[in-house]
Amino acid sequence: MGVFFVNSQQDADMLKRANRKIEIQNSGTLSIMVSQASCPAPLLDTDLRRHFKDYIVNRRFDPQTFQLQLSNLSDDEELSALGIYPQLN
Repeated sequence: MGVFFVNSQQDADMLKRANRKIEIQNSGTLSIMVSQASCPAPLLDTDLRRHFKDYIVNRRFDPQTFQLQLSNLSDDEELSALGIYPQLN
């Protein structure tokens, strides 16, 4: 179980089409929360957010099955080349 933060209502609406849940291969369910964080949260540089969002939507999200593939995300060479090193708990 995890939380996926998005930066705009448009992105949230796209993801909510999966009834607020997206199946992740081999990891259960990822809940989507769209709101202000009530505690300090790590921030990505604004320029990197766009690249990360585009990468997730274009390469890791299957809109037909509403599956989000997050396996090996922290070792992804394309994200590393952008200076993005995601850590999933």
